[in-house]
Amino acid sequence: LGPVATQPGSYSAHAHADRLSLAATGRSIIRVYMSRAARRAESLIRSVRALEHIIERKRGLEDALPRASAGLEARAGGVIHDTVAGTLRHLHQYERRLDAAAAAAAGDRAWRAVEDMPLRLLMASALFQCEHTPASAEHVVRSATEGCAQLGRAWAQAPIESVVRNAAAGRGFFSRAGAAERLSLPAWLHEDLVSNLGARRLDAFGPLLLQRPSRLHLAVASSAGSPSEYAARLSEGSGVAARPLEFTRFGVSLHARPRDVGSLPGVASRRVFVQDGAQQWGVGQLSPVGAGEAVLDLCAAPGGKSRALLLHQPAARLVAVER
Repeated sequence: LGPVATQPGSYSAHAHADRLSLAATGRSIIRVYMSRAARRAESLIRSVRALEHIIERKRGLEDALPRASAGLEARAGGVIHDTVAGTLRHLHQYERRLDAAAAAAAGDRAWRAVEDMPLRLLMASALFQCEHTPASAEHVVRSATEGCAQLGRAWAQAPIESVVRNAAAGRGFFSRAGAAERLSLPAWLHEDLVSNLGARRLDAFGPLLLQRPSRLHLAVASSAGSPSEYAARLSEGSGVAARPLEFTRFGVSLHARPRDVGSLPGVASRRVFVQDGAQQWGVGQLSPVGAGEAVLDLCAAPGGKSRALLLHQPAARLVAVER
């Protein structure tokens, strides 16, 4: 903020007051900017901690996300949920892009940063936010460099800025990436899909694997009300447009994905859970199971179909097996 322009010798109390007012406004703007930057950095760090919990401890999103968003308002928690789930969806590709960007960078610190697991996840999370959230790339990169200090790795601020910018631009990656890397799939899984579906069919729908569906389906237990009642509760009480799924007994379709699924009624108490309508429809086609009869599920992980089966067949004795 420069000084107020005045004619020589005409400096007045009014000009002095204007200058003080401008300075105060500038300080307020800086404080707001720094507060937002700190929140963005905290969002990235919380996302990194959740990703570490999932990858290193082999835990699920249901366990990691509530920990990561504890104490935050729904919108801030939703950003973390989006970042963690989206980074996992793209992680295989992001890791290859980070490797290519580090190879293109000068110096050993870039490789040291990429090989450090928390920093690698920080950069991957930053890539997701650059490409799939409204935040500007400039703000995300700055938040990532600030996050280095919070991780106790202030030495990595300069290489991380360089690597993330190059990786976001795809330098050294897209021109040489194979089909599996472009789809963010491990080579073994890509080969299996090609073997079973054919390369042409996989090329047709493979990119959809990286897209976040625009709608969300829920399975609603009877204790949370009927699908019609639950949909009305969401529409009227939470402002979330919803309707019952016609082809399932317990399904509800949300017309837009909420940023924080955990804040929906019944999710925390596990009376409501996320499940695609097609999976709900499948278990609903089973013949009625009487009391004392058993259902054997030999491919049970992660348990969503088993849970849906018990909604449809509450009298059944379920034996769930996973190799």
